Amino acid sequence: MNIKYLAAIIAVAIPAFECNAASHEGVSFKQLVDSDANLPAIKIYKAEQSILNGNYDKAVNFYIDAIKDGQVDAVHNISDIMIKKKVHGETLKNAISTISFIASKDVNLSFFLGVYYKDIVDHPDLSMSFKWFNNALSLGSIQSAPYVAQLVLDGQKDARLIYSYDNAASMLKLAADKGGDSDAAYTLANLLFTTDQGKVQKNLKVAKIYFEKAAIENYKDSTYKIGYMYEYGLGTEPNIEKSITMYNRALETSGAADANNRLARIYLYGKDGIKINKIKGVVFLTRAANMGQIDANGKLGTMYLYGSDGVKVDIDEAIKRLEYAADKGYKLAASTLYNIFKDGLYGVQPNIDLATKYHNKMLSI
Repeated sequence: MNIKYLAAIIAVAIPAFECNAASHEGVSFKQLVDSDANLPAIKIYKAEQSILNGNYDKAVNFYIDAIKDGQVDAVHNISDIMIKKKVHGETLKNAISTISFIASKDVNLSFFLGVYYKDIVDHPDLSMSFKWFNNALSLGSIQSAPYVAQLVLDGQKDARLIYSYDNAASMLKLAADKGGDSDAAYTLANLLFTTDQGKVQKNLKVAKIYFEKAAIENYKDSTYKIGYMYEYGLGTEPNIEKSITMYNRALETSGAADANNRLARIYLYGKDGIKINKIKGVVFLTRAANMGQIDANGKLGTMYLYGSDGVKVDIDEAIKRLEYAADKGYKLAASTLYNIFKDGLYGVQPNIDLATKYHNKMLSI
C-alpha cells in the first residue's frame, strides 16, 4: 500500500475515534457505590462502611446479601460481629440462620457455632452446642472431639443419647494423640485415674501416660500427679527420687501447693531412703500452707500448737492455721478447735459460740 495513502487514512480516522471515545465516559468505583450496583464487592464495601459508622445491623444485612450473590467468605465477617455481640434480635436470627445453612457442610463454621452456643450467647444452649460440635466432629474436626467428650461426661442428654462414656474416652484419646491437646490428655488421665464414679474402667498405667502428655506443657497439676504416682507406686513402680523430681517441677505449675505439701511430708518424716530434714520440711509445709493447701494448714497449725518438728509454740498462729483448715473441711482441725474453745486450752479463753461452731463443723464434715 502507498505510504502517503495510508497516512491519509490514519489522519482521517484519529479525529473520528477521539470524537467517538469522548462520547462514552468510564465508570468509577464511587459511581458503582452511588448507583447501588448489584455486585458482591460493593455490598462488602458498604458493610465495611456501616461498621465504621457503628451500624452493625446494616453491615450484617449487606454481608448476607453478598453471600447470596456468591461471596460466601463474608460469613466469617458475620461470625466476627456475633463474637463481639454487636447485633441482637431479628438481625442476629438472620445471621445465625445464614451461618447455620453454610455450616452444615463447613467444619470451621460448625465448630464456631458449637463455641457460640456454649460460651458466647447470653444463655448457653448445650443442646445446640452439642449439635454443632458433633457436626464438626463428623466432618473430621479433631479439635471438636474433647468438647463432645466433655458434654458426654457432663451428662448432656443429647450427647448421652448418642455416645457412651467409653466413646468419650476415645474422643479424648484422639484429641490428645492426634491433636496434641493437653487439656484432652489431662481430662482422659483423670478419668482413668479416678474412674469418675465408674464411668470408665480404671487404668492407672494409661492414666500415667496421658498425665505425661499433659505434663509436657506443664498443664494444670499433671506434673504433680505424676510425682504422686511415683511416690505411691500407682501405675508404675514406686520411685521416690523420680517423685521428688516431679514434685520439684510441679512447683512452677498450678499443682505447686500440693507439691510443696508432699515434699514437706517426705522431708519431715523421711521416706524410702530420703533422710529426715526438718528445716526443709517446715519450709515446704509453710509454702504449701501459704498457698492455701488445706492439709498443710492443718498440719502446720498442729505443729505451732504443740511446738513439734522444730517449730516453736505460737498459739495465735496455730489458731489461725487451724481455723483456715477447719473452715475448708479439715475435720481434725475442727475437732481440735472445738476442744480448745470448749475447755479453754493452751491459754485460750473459753468461747461457747466458737466451740459450738466448730462442734457443728466437725459433725458436718
